Amino acid sequence: MEERVVIYLDQLRKRGRCDLATNPETDLSILTHLALDKDFEVRKGVAGNPRTSVDILQVLLKDGDEEVRAMAVRNKNLPIEDAVSAVRDPAWYVRDALVSREDCPKHILMVLKFDPVDFVTRKAKRLLKLDENENGEYEKENMNEKEI
Repeated sequence: MEERVVIYLDQLRKRGRCDLATNPETDLSILTHLALDKDFEVRKGVAGNPRTSVDILQVLLKDGDEEVRAMAVRNKNLPIEDAVSAVRDPAWYVRDALVSREDCPKHILMVLKFDPVDFVTRKAKRLLKLDENENGEYEKENMNEKEI
């Protein structure tokens, strides 16, 4: 990215940087720069942007702010193989983001069903339904956020 663009981005007020971070038309090079912004709300915007690359999301998954990590977990561009690392995140908000993903694997739901935070536990349990067959396998129900 050109130096003048970097200077411009750094001089923008927080609202302007947030607007760029959340805009799906923002160039990937700008999103990459904004992913390192000092303000967590800007980084959170990048984490939720549908244009954000896997590489950037993997960095944001390790961010110091739980809202940024949760938003990275929720981003559909982040492969579930990377998102499952959130199962041991210290912030319940991040684990909730994982259990809320439609592609959350059954074995992760089984772990989250014993989460120390009741809200996450209840959500995982509702997403698991005991199949009445002899195998005793669990299946994910078709539920949306409003039912939980």
